[in-house]
Amino acid sequence: MLLSEAHRTGGLTAEEIRFLGDSEEVLGPTRELVLLYSDPNEKPANTANLTRIRKTDSVRHIRTYSNHGFESLTRFITGRSIGFALGGGGAKGLAHIGLLKAMQEENIPIDMIGGTSAGALMASIYAMGYHAPELERVAKALMSDKKTLNDYTIPTVSLIRGKKFNTVIKNFVGNRMIEDLWLPYFAVATSLTKSQKVIFDRGPVWKALRASASIPGILPPFYEKNELLVDGAMLDNIPGAVMREKGADFVISVALSSEGDSTADEVFSAIYEENNSGALPSALRMLFKRIIGKTQKQKDVPNLLSLLMRATFVASDAAKAKAKAESDIFAELPVEQYGLFDWKKFHELVEIGYNYGKANAKSWKKQLGIRG
Repeated sequence: MLLSEAHRTGGLTAEEIRFLGDSEEVLGPTRELVLLYSDPNEKPANTANLTRIRKTDSVRHIRTYSNHGFESLTRFITGRSIGFALGGGGAKGLAHIGLLKAMQEENIPIDMIGGTSAGALMASIYAMGYHAPELERVAKALMSDKKTLNDYTIPTVSLIRGKKFNTVIKNFVGNRMIEDLWLPYFAVATSLTKSQKVIFDRGPVWKALRASASIPGILPPFYEKNELLVDGAMLDNIPGAVMREKGADFVISVALSSEGDSTADEVFSAIYEENNSGALPSALRMLFKRIIGKTQKQKDVPNLLSLLMRATFVASDAAKAKAKAESDIFAELPVEQYGLFDWKKFHELVEIGYNYGKANAKSWKKQLGIRG
């Protein structure tokens, strides 16, 4: 472990050159850079260059003017660090905000955080240092108020152009790098090119968020280093195992309940041609049935957007048992009654996550060995 005051860190000192050199034998197979901040106005910057020079595997930013900073460092050193892995699920991910708010109120610490898709976005907001009530304000401004996902286009590649989403994300995070976030952070994406999981744990934050949330058919794939990247939910929607690999001693994985809505699915029976369950009727008849359905206050037939979203998360639903086994605590927020595009239900979803966190805080503290 390399420990230094953040404002004093630049190029290698004579002592560092003497101890580090080109060998890893002195510090072992991994190197951790710990930067201390005594000024509340000082924020992490240029961390990527500092870690590159020192050949460190990871970095931690500790605010010494807060007890939480030293407590986090102590947990890391003594093997009791706590990591939260937030699962994806479209608008349902807003429930993560309420859960994080409850964790703060109940004094359940978060030393590391990461996620997939919507979980990656909510985790990044927390890792930037936004806590309640700013956490809610920022999330609402990003995903609910700005209508980030409404720039539709001719669906040759995707239903949504993605330019507005890119702009909103870029304007929010700016040029911020993952290495400069207050907490160790990662986002999970899927490489279509190599058919494998991709972990963003360094580099521009906006790229990590854009890649992790690139739902196939809805948003265009993200192109990075000759690879087409799409939503991480395709391969790992509840990344508790990744959090463990990143060094968390206690892993809390948070899934978003996505049980199929049988009532909505049954509506399909009303639109299919009789005796031909694999063929839809004409567009005019489909439109007529939609109009009639609405006048009768029936649920809409699942549309292309919702079908693509649900298809993306099918694999993750099947893998929940594995994710549960890989976690010390597995939470599943009860949001099954909400849709993947229910961004307007912001306050309801946040409240669900908050209530779930408050209800389970006592038992979680016991499992984590936290007093109070």
